[in-house]
Amino acid sequence: MFKTRMTQAAFCGLLLAVATQAGAQTVSNAYDVRYRLKQDGYASVRDVEFKAGLWTAEATTLAGLRVDVLVDPATGVITAFNTRSQDELNRSLQTIHPFLVEQGYRDFREVELDDGLWEAEALNRDNQWVEITVHPFTGAVLREKLEWDRNFFPDYPNTPPTDYLSADQVMTSLQAAGYVWIHDLEMDDGYWEAEARNRYGLPVDLKIDRVTGAVVREKVDYD
Repeated sequence: MFKTRMTQAAFCGLLLAVATQAGAQTVSNAYDVRYRLKQDGYASVRDVEFKAGLWTAEATTLAGLRVDVLVDPATGVITAFNTRSQDELNRSLQTIHPFLVEQGYRDFREVELDDGLWEAEALNRDNQWVEITVHPFTGAVLREKLEWDRNFFPDYPNTPPTDYLSADQVMTSLQAAGYVWIHDLEMDDGYWEAEARNRYGLPVDLKIDRVTGAVVREKVDYD
């Protein structure tokens, strides 16, 4: 799955586009993301989502290529690559693997690309199973989440831990974070999920940490 380290030249060749500007351009919501991408010549932007500290989306380049894009919310810098090319996906995996190993991760499982970011299950330096979200070019771990079920509660869901938030507690947490019109709240695959409107009035799908109540994924959804 993860095999070899790439040369610097090959690594740079992965990037279809990197947009930089003289000054920072803050991107704080989905409208900003669409405007920023339009500035850089992208069209048909969809599936805008804030994930692991980055804005992700799909868009079409001037050459007509459908790509996944990542937008840094602090600087507006855009990176893009063709996730529909198996060769490019393989090169990306080969590139990030050494960086993950250097950070102490091993025994990778369930490796998949989701919204332009790699996600996987792995053992960390503390010999704990974690879910990691990884930047596709730098190998930086953008998010690490402890797998509570696998590490501490092997009998879950028959004996769920008492520190999991109830539905009422999740609703209160979301309201405190500025979400309104919250509905379709349910537990799915170890997370609370819900639909709501965010503080900008956008309809969003939410994934919520079942222990802390923190929103770990917000995806704009007009459907």
